[in-house]
Amino acid sequence: MITFLRRFACVSAVAAAAAPHWACAAPLAQGGAPEIPLVRLFLALTVGIALALGAALWLKHRLATARATALKTPFSILLRAPPRRITVIESRRLSASADVCLLDCAEKRYLVVVSTGAIVVLNASATPATPDPGP
Repeated sequence: MITFLRRFACVSAVAAAAAPHWACAAPLAQGGAPEIPLVRLFLALTVGIALALGAALWLKHRLATARATALKTPFSILLRAPPRRITVIESRRLSASADVCLLDCAEKRYLVVVSTGAIVVLNASATPATPDPGP
């Protein structure tokens, strides 16, 4: 079998050498460059950009009106988030790993120290009726 393949390869090589015109590529077309209508190209580009901008503005308008009308739908109770019960009044950093926070939750005010190892409630008192006057 190997000898047959060797013989076939030799015969093919001799045939290719004897007829070099088989291996030559066909000449390229002699025509000029294709004419690209520049007006049509720029019009297509302009229409594409206009469509993209129009879609972006429509999407922005649609999302803005969806938020405004979401409160007026019958299912708005299901979509609305519950009111927040915890409010951070003030937070200060004591060190690189500790903070002191003043929290308001369920009609009580908490003074809490938060560190990497623990959370300590320093004071818990009733929420004052009037806000504390600042200095």
